[in-house]
Amino acid sequence: MHELGVTQEIFNIVMREARKYGAKRVLRVEVEVGEFSTIEPEPVRLYFEIVSKGSIAEGAEVEVRKLPIRVKCNSCGYEYEADKYDLTCPKCGSIDVEILGGRELIVKKIDVE
Repeated sequence: MHELGVTQEIFNIVMREARKYGAKRVLRVEVEVGEFSTIEPEPVRLYFEIVSKGSIAEGAEVEVRKLPIRVKCNSCGYEYEADKYDLTCPKCGSIDVEILGGRELIVKKIDVE
């Protein structure tokens, strides 16, 4: 259910940027979310439909892409993409790691008319 609040904030960002550039209509929105985030694409698309009703973003296509988890091993320095359930370094087997990416929430692109 927290996707509703997140989607509202995405909508606010979209509207602020659209107004800034004098857009007549928002056609498409691209969002990237890290694999570690608990944001699921389908609810975001559904909620965007709801929160955008009556606005210039109504009917916009919303694409939500998952970004991989990027990790750096603190033992050997190896950087790699990891599974969210196993962050073990594939090179040395250490679990002493730093998460570099995978928690993001980025409004990547807004196509307007």
